[in-house]
Amino acid sequence: NTKTDMMGDFGGEWDPLFTSYCEDQIEYINTNVASLRTISGWWEMTGLVMDQLNGLTDGYNMATAPATPMEVIDFYRLNMVGDWDDLEEALHPSESDE
Repeated sequence: NTKTDMMGDFGGEWDPLFTSYCEDQIEYINTNVASLRTISGWWEMTGLVMDQLNGLTDGYNMATAPATPMEVIDFYRLNMVGDWDDLEEALHPSESDE
């Protein structure tokens, strides 16, 4: 599955650099949405996308009552599948040169 493919050789865990990248992105987005949403149309739309992502996370967790609930970062990472090849090269440049 997508999650397993993106975990690669990280022992069943997400690539730590990818996780850090996603955490930084989410923090950046949330900070800017909180301060700029009311004065910037772009940040308002970005806030709505994040609201939708939060809703997907809440809905999934309420509908499935999983033993290990998903967090927003889990959905964020899965939605980045189309960017994974480029990010992998950027996060691990020496490995992609081999």
